[in-house]
Amino acid sequence: MSWFKCSLLSVCFISLMSSSTTYAKKFSSQECLEAKFSTEIINQGKFFGLLKNKLNIEKERCLLTIKFKSILEKTWVIDLCREPVHMKVTDKGSQNVYKREKSCDNGEVNDFCYFWNELRDNLQDNGLIFAEGEREKLSDAHGQTYCSSLLLEKYLGEGNLFSQYDKGGDIYPQTPTNNEIVSPVEEVKEVEIEMIEDDTDISLIDNTSASTSQGEAAPITEEIKQSVQENKPRF
Repeated sequence: MSWFKCSLLSVCFISLMSSSTTYAKKFSSQECLEAKFSTEIINQGKFFGLLKNKLNIEKERCLLTIKFKSILEKTWVIDLCREPVHMKVTDKGSQNVYKREKSCDNGEVNDFCYFWNELRDNLQDNGLIFAEGEREKLSDAHGQTYCSSLLLEKYLGEGNLFSQYDKGGDIYPQTPTNNEIVSPVEEVKEVEIEMIEDDTDISLIDNTSASTSQGEAAPITEEIKQSVQENKPRF
């Protein structure tokens, strides 16, 4: 009997632990900003995989250092809490600073946009695709890469400055607003409006055909239809 009770308690404990793991929440925006981690992601590169693509991400609160090496190594250093919005890029042994002037999403061509787009591609193609673990966990390489990507999209992509002392906004991508979504109900309403307009056209033509000097129905000619279309109110 005592063995049965012990087994039952063990099963209950395991089920509680598994349920808590199942319902674990993803990291918050503030947890992502304050996080400290270091991760390396390696995947097969060119020349039949003989060269390896190596992506290193080091984060110390606001400071992000990202290195990518295929044949040559390139380093991006970004301080998320420092203005103006900029990044320091070390390429071929030389370091340069590039400041954000405007959004790069409209096809803007400048050095900042070039290196920001290259960094974004590296994070996606060599980081998010190959990183192991879960995206929602900061303890996993996938979660650390995702956190870094979200912060950089806000800082470099949108020009938002972060602070260790003031809680920032939501770093997760925003869903489309109601103005950008056309619901099925609105589509049905548009179809109904078109049907009403068509019925109105028919009634106008019928009334025109029924009104003659002798009270007899006159044939509906193409001239009458054209006249009705020209006199119909425009909205």
